[in-house]
Amino acid sequence: MENFATEPELVSVIRNKEFTDKTSIPDVGDIYFIHELTSENGWTTIRHSVEFVPNNRADSSEDAGFVSQIFSDVPASIFSLIKAAND
Repeated sequence: MENFATEPELVSVIRNKEFTDKTSIPDVGDIYFIHELTSENGWTTIRHSVEFVPNNRADSSEDAGFVSQIFSDVPASIFSLIKAAND
């Protein structure tokens, strides 16, 4: 049987401040995507962070490598969005 991630589930919302969604990977663990919003001088900044919680074991240094592989293309995606917004 293959392990397929579940659809993201919204697990926490603080209106106009932050929200968190969770994706579960059976027999592997849960990945939490945290999005924090801050406003200053008419600008909104969004800070994204990721937390991986493995199933049935303690955290390990390999977990950081796992998460970084998932998001290795994020910087290029962000710069593409900025370019598209400015074109």
